Amino acid sequence: MPGFNARIEPCLNLHRNVSFSEVSNYGAYSECHKKQSLAQTGTLHAIKYPNISVPPYSPHTPTERGGARNLASNTTDALSVPHVGKLIAATAFASHIGLPFTRFITIHWEKAGIPLEGIVKATGRYIDLLTKAQARHGHETALAWVQEGGHGKGGHVHIMAHVRACMVKHISGLNRKWLRLITGQPYVASVIDSRSIGGRLNIENSNPATHQSNLQGTLDYVLKGANAKAVKQFGLTLIEDGGVCIGKRCGMSQNIGPKAQSRTQAWQALQRETGPTGLLPALITRGDQ
Repeated sequence: MPGFNARIEPCLNLHRNVSFSEVSNYGAYSECHKKQSLAQTGTLHAIKYPNISVPPYSPHTPTERGGARNLASNTTDALSVPHVGKLIAATAFASHIGLPFTRFITIHWEKAGIPLEGIVKATGRYIDLLTKAQARHGHETALAWVQEGGHGKGGHVHIMAHVRACMVKHISGLNRKWLRLITGQPYVASVIDSRSIGGRLNIENSNPATHQSNLQGTLDYVLKGANAKAVKQFGLTLIEDGGVCIGKRCGMSQNIGPKAQSRTQAWQALQRETGPTGLLPALITRGDQ
């Protein structure tokens, strides 16, 4: 993207033709025994998703999450200019408020037995479980996601999320249980892939520049399914067909969405100063991350 010319080290190698499996790197950190206040960042823990008591996906249960936006007739084949702009801003804002994305999670929903029209609902349930698991330990979650309809892989979702280093082992141990709960079926091998953004845990604190470089690379990958107008406007260089999706194509937690951003004057000033594509580089230069 324009405004980000120097890479500290190669970004995450994220290729579409890989064999996905559940991956996690974790170790012992003293911070694992500390609880972070949900109000520490100055933002509200305002993430609302369906109740986790909803039964597993069934062709006889409604799948419209978000109302008319998720009707079978509402299909898209690419990320639009507004989509890309909001995802870039949300990624940078998460770092700005101290909740940088640290995990890159891919879930192959169709491989797990969820049809295209059920992916938004299934993703919402996974996010709800992840958010509540962290909240129970006193940690706030920030995340953004993009749905794709990949050729050969079926419908899947990419999630960039802030997961505390001390929570990674715990969350990794719950992923398969959550997927069984959501799908109502036995876990299928290679359905979920979860990896650190930057290659190792806590790198967002131990080496912010390297983490930010890898975060930019991960964001580039997530935005690869943008339409031609968005590619031109934001100077995207990684371009692939994102496939046809039903319902909402992307989203983010409310604590890093447009309304949350509008309440922060310093953030508004930074946006005017840098423009959308300069936000992440500016944050690392100013030491906000």
